[in-house]
Amino acid sequence: MKKHLAHLLTGICIATLTACGGGSGTASTTPSLSGTAAVGAPLAGATIILKDGAGKTLIQTAGADGSYTFSDVSGFTAPLMVQATGTAGGTSYTLHSVLDTVPAAGVSGVINVTPATDAATAQAVGADPATVFADAAKIKTVDATKLADAKARLNAALKDVLTALGEDPSKVDLFTTKFAADNKGLDKLLDLVAISNNTATSGQAIQITDKNTQATNTIAPDAKPADVAKVTAPSSDDVKLDTSGIKTMLSTFNALTGTAADINSAAMLDIFDADFLDNGNNRATTIASIAKNAVGMQLSNYVLNGCNTSATPVVCQGQATSTKSDKSTETFTLPVVLGADNKWHPYGNRAPFKFELKPLAYQQNYVGTNAPAPTLQTGVNFSFTGYAGSSYDTSKPRTYQSVILYGSIDDGTTWTETTRLKVNSTCNGDYLPIDVGTSTSMACSNFKVVSNATAIANNNAAQAQGKKWFKIVAYPNADYTGTPTSYQHRSARPLFDATTGAAAVAASGLSITNSELGTNSVSFFGNLLDVNIGIQPVGLTYEAKREAWQDKSMINALGGKATIAAALAQCGSSCTTAYGSGAKITSIQLSNNDAHGRGIWVRWTIATNTTTTTSTTNNTTNNTTNYVCIANC
Repeated sequence: MKKHLAHLLTGICIATLTACGGGSGTASTTPSLSGTAAVGAPLAGATIILKDGAGKTLIQTAGADGSYTFSDVSGFTAPLMVQATGTAGGTSYTLHSVLDTVPAAGVSGVINVTPATDAATAQAVGADPATVFADAAKIKTVDATKLADAKARLNAALKDVLTALGEDPSKVDLFTTKFAADNKGLDKLLDLVAISNNTATSGQAIQITDKNTQATNTIAPDAKPADVAKVTAPSSDDVKLDTSGIKTMLSTFNALTGTAADINSAAMLDIFDADFLDNGNNRATTIASIAKNAVGMQLSNYVLNGCNTSATPVVCQGQATSTKSDKSTETFTLPVVLGADNKWHPYGNRAPFKFELKPLAYQQNYVGTNAPAPTLQTGVNFSFTGYAGSSYDTSKPRTYQSVILYGSIDDGTTWTETTRLKVNSTCNGDYLPIDVGTSTSMACSNFKVVSNATAIANNNAAQAQGKKWFKIVAYPNADYTGTPTSYQHRSARPLFDATTGAAAVAASGLSITNSELGTNSVSFFGNLLDVNIGIQPVGLTYEAKREAWQDKSMINALGGKATIAAALAQCGSSCTTAYGSGAKITSIQLSNNDAHGRGIWVRWTIATNTTTTTSTTNNTTNNTTNYVCIANC
């Protein structure tokens, strides 16, 4: 009887298949591709484009977890390239990947897009992958052997890291091994290291930075895998650290922002660490500010930038994106701490005052008859308001009237003064300008030009070894006296030099319609963080006013055009006469960030409006312009 019953059950299974887990009944005959776009956080909503050497193209949108699927890739011819364009942690990414074979009929293949695949692709093609992707004929020439070599070098460098994560470096293919953006396995690799491509003299080098120590390994494009220096394996504590709870923390926060009462609740207070300190604000003042100014705000796109598991408590650095109820967005650093309750909590940057220190590449373009050639400056923008915590009230004296910035390239053993800022009665901006020896100078910039090639190389070498630090010492008096307040931190971003600065500007995609400068409307292009225009008001013959749009929603509302009408709408009735018929835009500055979070600022000015002045930095004289108004405009 049992034998007959077995035959009967087998017959039922053959007839129905799906009821017994045997399949769908009809095997798929179409090849497909799926994958994950991630950078340490999923590239949620990213545009994913698949293209072959004949120009055949498919487009998908990544899900909230960064995953995507091309359900039918029949008719495509290898090699294939994938491009993912999206944003995470406030940084815009355009990443690439290559697949040297098309899945067979009925087979579902995998092709991921991450900073690792982008860097290896760049090394394989010997150029910026975006230029290859843009030209189908170039895709056709992608060499499978060179791609395999680049992958081998990458895996050789990551051997100890992959092993520590429980992955077999001899079998893992970061391009084609399936993974989820869940802070585990191969996704945790992206939490531990930052991978990018760097232009080298012989081609594209792969740069791998340990996010915890900031130590950097560079893989030359002609290196043999056996000769590649290995990235130091993470500690067992690094591997065991579960950071997935950070997403849970963000979700809990987001659920409590619907009303001011919810924001001011005990539940919200418990989300923040009791020792929270950020730019001088404790958790109570921070929560009060959110309740007053940001009801409905939501946090997303958290990207880890390293954790210190050797200290107690464990603190992780990272950045997130906030979206307010009006859809305006802002990116900000959000350090978190693992509490005694084994939950993650916002911890703050531990700074007693508000500041920003950002490496910059700044290009000045001139428009008009006999316009001079563009000029490029590299350096650091040091933004420091002088106000502590939430006491930002320009009607009151600043808490700090002067500040000195120091740098160290030997892990804090010795410090070198680099920049002084102090109040200047002539400058009306929010930030202290660079001290040029007088309190009435018209030089109101807080952009410090750094052009000495040796100094830049030494700083970047120290940063690559995790030994570069900065220290800020702020004083209550304008003459650098009084009880100082200090803050120091490891530097995480390399400086631009002339070569990398020019390359970053070229890759930024920032541009305008030059012929429109000098009219009441100028078209601009690129993925922007800031649009800033100079205006020649009615009745004047020179540029005398400025307007800026500094968040995504405001910039998107411009529709790709900066106009006098938009400037008037922003300035209000007090500008009706100045911005009337005849007012014109005489300069425009656009900005965004590169993958390292360094600033890229490009400015266009009508040539007849330019004058030059001279500034001295690092014992090198540099030509600059009176229009260099970086943040103190």
